[in-house]
Amino acid sequence: MRTTLNIPTGLLAELKAVAPAQARSEAVRLALAEFIRRRKREKLRQLRGRMRIKDVSREMEEAELADAKRHH
Repeated sequence: MRTTLNIPTGLLAELKAVAPAQARSEAVRLALAEFIRRRKREKLRQLRGRMRIKDVSREMEEAELADAKRHH
């Protein structure tokens, strides 16, 4: 999607200096993706201790193996 943004020259230059991208568009895309990733991670951190999650992977695996045996 093409869009026009007003980004201060110094900020864009600093971004290009630290981003592993050659093009400005790619540097901005990477910066936006990183910003979103960090915000999502922070939201998950805020949920720590508020939810109890039980690991049922072993029970699921056992049920799947039992089901597979019944179908053979």
